[in-house]
Amino acid sequence: MKEIDRKKQTACEAFISGASLKEVALVVGRSEVTVWRWMREPDMAPQIKEAGDMQLAATCAKLAIAASRAVDILSSVMDDESTASYVRVNAAKALVDASVKHNELYLMAGRMIALEQVADAREQGWGVSDGA
Repeated sequence: MKEIDRKKQTACEAFISGASLKEVALVVGRSEVTVWRWMREPDMAPQIKEAGDMQLAATCAKLAIAASRAVDILSSVMDDESTASYVRVNAAKALVDASVKHNELYLMAGRMIALEQVADAREQGWGVSDGA
């Protein structure tokens, strides 16, 4: 793999992990403008999207497991009258709330993809009806 390809891959991974443009530029040793241009290259967008989708799926899976455990904790605390476990209950409740919010965002992302597909189809003149 060429040095420039390794740097682009590193930049892509840094973006996906949440680094800012400035941070990515520092990591790969290039200017912010150069990194910005790399990220706009047609072959980079699919790589970024695919890696981001994989990261999102992994996060959703972890949250689902954690939410299940949180429900178990809430159930055991509710059943155990001798334990004052307000801290555990608050933590479990926070996990469930986070899971619900995460799922809402995941569903919203799916809706956005569908809307983008309709918009793309209209741009291409594929005759997508708007119901009118």
